[in-house]
Formats: sequence, C-alpha cells, structure tokens
Amino acid sequence: MWRRPEYRQNSPGFHAVGEFFKYFQDQIDEGDSIIDFGCGTGQAGAFFFVEGLSVHMVDIASNCLDEKVSHLLSLCPEKIAFIEACLWDLSESLSPADWIYCCDVLEHLPEKHVDAALFHMASRTKKGGFLQIFLKEEPFGDLIGKKLHLTVQSKEWWVDKIKKYWKVDAFGPEVEGYRFSVYIKR
Repeated sequence: MWRRPEYRQNSPGFHAVGEFFKYFQDQIDEGDSIIDFGCGTGQAGAFFFVEGLSVHMVDIASNCLDEKVSHLLSLCPEKIAFIEACLWDLSESLSPADWIYCCDVLEHLPEKHVDAALFHMASRTKKGGFLQIFLKEEPFGDLIGKKLHLTVQSKEWWVDKIKKYWKVDAFGPEVEGYRFSVYIKR
C-alpha cells in the first residue's frame, strides 16, 4: 500500500500530534523519549523530533517513510531512528521510552495479535501515551482490493483490551462510531 502515492496523502498520526502535546504538555520533560508505533510516513516522528523528543519510529513496512524523514534519520541518528518490526513480536533490543504514540495502527492488526501487540507496547511505556483507534473499515482497501482494518471492533471492546495494560487517564476528541482517542498512563 505504501507504493501508492494516494495512500501517503493522509497521515492520521501527524494530524493527531497536537492532541498528544496539548494533553501531556505539562508532563513532558526535556530529554524525554517517545516510540511511534506504526509510524507510517514518519511525519509524526519528525514532528516529535522537532519538539525536542528522542524518537524511535517502528513500522512493519520498510518502505513506509517519506523521503524527507529518511533523510532526517541519516542526519541525526542519535535522536531519531527507525526500526522495521512487527508490533506483536518486538525485539527485546527496543528499549522502553517515556512516551508511546500509536495512531491508526491497532485496527490494522489481525485480532489474534492485538493482545500481544498491546503487551509489547505497554512493556515499553514508562510514563504514558496516546492511542487513536478507528472503528470502521477504511475505503482505501477497496482501491488495492484488500481489507486494511483487520480488527474492527467497538470502542468498548478496545477500551477493555487497553485497560489490561495501562490506566486510561482520559478520552480525547472522538468521531462517534468512527474513531476514538485515549490518553494512557503507566
């Protein structure tokens, strides 16, 4: 899907970074780190870097990053890095970060792997983070002839899963029946 230019036009992760910073602004310390799970184009990770966070971006697709983000990785490898990995089978070499960020990703996982992914993400969370989950299939799948949201469940189903691994601190702006955001703490 990353080979299709029209898929790169929309970056839900980048569009939600303001929600993350607005909510956690008084809790983020200088030198904090963040992991962007399912980073996609890397636009959100680049924004976190510009805001002074040390960033690890994780995605299963090696070709997901925008060209400008790939260039940034080569310029500042000590402050921003990319790891190609599967969320339900993360390497122990990925160290915990102060914060995690995961936007428009979890619904793309096969349902049988959701708990393992949440477990691995939680084990790498020191302070808290932001999750945004879409509750319906996305139309881009029709363009490539594949279903992209493999776990389409209710908000209640997702919240029950999330509460196994984190404390739900608050819910963010929501498009009823379409997507929701949740702020989590350790």
